[in-house]
Amino acid sequence: MSGRSRSTLFRVLTNPASLAYFRGLGINAGTILLIALFDPVYGTRVQLVPFAAFVLYYSGTGLYLSYRLVRGKHTLESWFDLALIVSLPVAVYYGYLSIELPPYAVVFWIWGTTVGMPGFGFIRRRFWLIWMLVLFGSSSPGFFLGTLEPRNALWMVWMLILTYYMTETSNHLKKNRRNLSQNLAQTKKNRRDLDQAHRKLRAASDRFTDELKIAGKMQQQLLPPLIGVHSRLEFVGRYLAMENVGGDFYDVIKIEGGVAVLIADVTGHGVAASLITTMTKAAFHNHKLKRSAAAILKGMNTDLCQYLGGGQHFVSAACAIFEPDLNRMHFANAGHPPPIRIRQSNLNYLGDESLILGVDVGQSWSDHVLDMVKGDRFLFYTDGVTETRSDDFQMYEDRFKEQCLALRANHPEQFVDALLRDLTLFRGSGPQTDDIALLCLDVV
Repeated sequence: MSGRSRSTLFRVLTNPASLAYFRGLGINAGTILLIALFDPVYGTRVQLVPFAAFVLYYSGTGLYLSYRLVRGKHTLESWFDLALIVSLPVAVYYGYLSIELPPYAVVFWIWGTTVGMPGFGFIRRRFWLIWMLVLFGSSSPGFFLGTLEPRNALWMVWMLILTYYMTETSNHLKKNRRNLSQNLAQTKKNRRDLDQAHRKLRAASDRFTDELKIAGKMQQQLLPPLIGVHSRLEFVGRYLAMENVGGDFYDVIKIEGGVAVLIADVTGHGVAASLITTMTKAAFHNHKLKRSAAAILKGMNTDLCQYLGGGQHFVSAACAIFEPDLNRMHFANAGHPPPIRIRQSNLNYLGDESLILGVDVGQSWSDHVLDMVKGDRFLFYTDGVTETRSDDFQMYEDRFKEQCLALRANHPEQFVDALLRDLTLFRGSGPQTDDIALLCLDVV
C-alpha cells in the first residue's frame, strides 16, 4: 500500500463522522452479542446470518461513506442525510430484533431513534423521520403476531413523539448554524474588505503625507533669500508651519530705491491656505512697483477678490516700503497685527488694522510714512506669535512686548531665535496651534 493510500485510509477511519458511525456499530453489535451469550431464553433467537449481514452492511456502508467524505464528495449536511438513507436496512434489522426479542424492544427503539444524534444539527428532519417510519414499519408486525408486548407499544409511541421534537430541534439548529456560517462568512468578507480598504486608505494617506512634505519643502523654498538684499538693511526671518504646509509667509523684494516687504496670514491651515499664500505672493509681485504700500495692498486686494471670489478664505497683510537713501519707510496694514519699531529703549506699534484683503474690491488703505535711522529695528509677525497660549491659558502678547525690549541689544538672528525659544517655553506642554512667521529688519 502506497503512502498516499495509507494516509487516505487513516483519514477514513479517524475523521469524527466516521468514528461516531463505527462507535454506534460497536455498541449495538456488542449488545446483541451479550444477549446471544447470556440470555438463556431469548439469546437463541439471535440468528448468526442476519447478525453477520448487519455487521458487514453497517461497516461496509460506513467505510464507503467515510471514503466519500474525506475525498470531498459531500458536505457534512449531505453526508449525514445520505448515511441515514443507505442505513435503512439497519432500521429494518432493528425492527426485526424488536419482534424477535420483545423484552429488548425498547433498547432497539432507543438505538433507532438516537441514530441521528451524531449528526444533530446537520441531518434534515425528513430523513430522520423516514428512518423512524421504516423502523416503525418493520416493527409493527409484532402487533399482529402478538409477540410484541403492549407496554413496548407505548414506548414506540413515546419514542416517535420524542424523535419528532428531536428532529424539529435538529432542523432549527441546522438553520441557525447555516445562518451563523453565512454571517461568519459575511463577517470574514467584510473584514477582508475592511482590511483592503484600510490598506488602500493607508497607502493614500502615506502618499498624501509624502506630497504634503514635498509641498512643505516647496513652500519653504518660496521664502525669499534675505542676505544681501540691501547694504543698509539686514533681514532675518523664521517660519514655523503648524502642519506640513501653512498659510503664513513673508516676502522681501528689492525695488528701485529700496525694498518692499510683505507679511501675510491666510485664514485656515493646510493645503488650501498654502495655495492662497502662493496667490498672495504672486499678487504682491504683480504690484511691487507701485510707489506706496497702500497702493500695493489695493492692487493685491483686487487680484485676491477675483481669485477668492468671496469664499471662506481671506488674507491679513502688512506691507512696507523701505527707502534707506531717503531715511524713510511707509507702510499700510490690512487687518494684520501691527509691525513693531524698536528705537533704543522705545517700542512702538505701527499703524492701524484696517479691513483684510479679499473681501471688498473697492476697499482702500492708508499709507503711513515714518523716518528711520541707523539702529532702528522693525519686527513683522503673524498672530500665531501673540495668540500663543500657555498652560494656564494666558496669551503671549504682553510678554512678547517685554521680550522684544529685553532682547533688543542682540544681533537680529540671535534676537529672533531667542524670541522663538521664549515662545516655546511660554507655551509649555501645549501643541503649536497656529502658523508662526517672524521677519526682523535692522537699519545698519
